[in-house]
Amino acid sequence: MFIKSFKISLFILTLLLIGCSQEPAQTTKKIPAQFKADRIFVQPVTDSGFKLTLYTDTGGGANMLFKSTVEKLGLKTESLRMGKNAVLMVPFPKFKPGNSIPAPLNKPPFGKNMYVPGNSNVEIKNADGFLGRTWFAGKIWELDYPGKSVGVMDSVKLSDINKNHMLHLGFQKDKSGNKTTFFPRLTAEIDGDTLNFLFDTGALVSLKDSAYNSLNDGLPQERGTSFIVKSIFDKWKKNHPDWKVVENADKVLNMPIIEVPKVSVGGYNVGPVWFTMRPDNNFYNFMSRWTDTPVDGALGGSTFHYFKIILNYPGEYAIFTK
Repeated sequence: MFIKSFKISLFILTLLLIGCSQEPAQTTKKIPAQFKADRIFVQPVTDSGFKLTLYTDTGGGANMLFKSTVEKLGLKTESLRMGKNAVLMVPFPKFKPGNSIPAPLNKPPFGKNMYVPGNSNVEIKNADGFLGRTWFAGKIWELDYPGKSVGVMDSVKLSDINKNHMLHLGFQKDKSGNKTTFFPRLTAEIDGDTLNFLFDTGALVSLKDSAYNSLNDGLPQERGTSFIVKSIFDKWKKNHPDWKVVENADKVLNMPIIEVPKVSVGGYNVGPVWFTMRPDNNFYNFMSRWTDTPVDGALGGSTFHYFKIILNYPGEYAIFTK
């Protein structure tokens, strides 16, 4: 009797150990998305049947639904007092099953609500709204640029991770170790230097006609880019007169762009990659206030379009596949 019971117990223990040693099944829920010139738009359908086009930006601020869209949907706005001013917001929309996207983290000041900007200048052409840092935060993303798909993963199989293509993501944290701003930072090597960058899916350049005609590459005038501070841009330009530069290319700040032949990121060498110049103050004195360490610029679609990327906010790493 004792021997029989012992064998049964041993069998059950073996099953438990096998179960513990196995990794949980990894599933990825695809969400409706469209890639336009290395920028990512998601396209969920509301429960009333309205298809939204929302620009996504890991380096962006508040989640927004533009005023024209709010009026089109007939949504009721709520007022939120912020200091001496009052701003408008609407609840995060409800979506049809199979055509939905996840809600943002419930973080101040808007929580899961979406800000309704009163100024139409912030609106993005051909978009109904904007999804920023707190929409991405707290989740595991699969951003497949070559495959033009976006997915939300429930886990990552550790056995599938190639450590050579895994990069740490830095996040600003409070004294308790909790993430504060949710802006991810990563490193890349360019021209022998290891630089710090904001992970910025929303990095955008709008080219002047002259620059667009000069490039003549078949891409739209508005396109994904990467950013670099002026001091490093000037160093690249001085040290590499053979690197292509287009002066006064950017409509917004009249800045030049430069074609970098090789960027080393996530254990891969890729290129060419176009960078748009930005003043040093934009990153060293402003953006770096929200990252865990000062950043020299931002990597965006002009770099990422070579990759499928797993972006793991809870695990604080990115995995690159080329």
